[in-house]
Amino acid sequence: CVMSRVFMCIEEPEGYVWDWDFYVTVLEKADFPPEELEKLRAYLGITSTAPVISNIQISNITPDSVTISWDTDKLAKSKLEYSLNSDLSSSTIVSDYVRGRQPFSITHDYQLANLSQGETYYYKITITDVSHNSSVSSIRPTATPKLGVISLSFPDTCLPAICQNIGKSSRKAT
Repeated sequence: CVMSRVFMCIEEPEGYVWDWDFYVTVLEKADFPPEELEKLRAYLGITSTAPVISNIQISNITPDSVTISWDTDKLAKSKLEYSLNSDLSSSTIVSDYVRGRQPFSITHDYQLANLSQGETYYYKITITDVSHNSSVSSIRPTATPKLGVISLSFPDTCLPAICQNIGKSSRKAT
């Protein structure tokens, strides 16, 4: 495999993401054998086809957080943009880089925390593969539940069978 021969010894510095497309371009200019370049492109998923987002799920819903997860059909980095506004104005963006995780994956998830309870949030997902092909989901809603106050009331009166026996002893002195 070309991958092991060319890149196995390269250690990725913490927080740095390799631009594999750049390395393939360097190898092309260095007259690397074309059949080996094709193997490398296939291994790295370098294509002109945009990645596909699928299986979008909402889970772990609490009054102040939700987790949004999805899959991609090939390695991709992701960005999630969310807002209280349906047009995503005044949005917050979270990405793999901000979270300090390995960016290229086929499974993705973000926990959105510090949300307001009882609100509808809107979000969209953008994914980009190693060849810089991108896909964007439609804007979707999700909501946080609102905690209510449960009021329990108890009557001030006793049930007759209970009240009659209060203070009475079941034993008699003899």
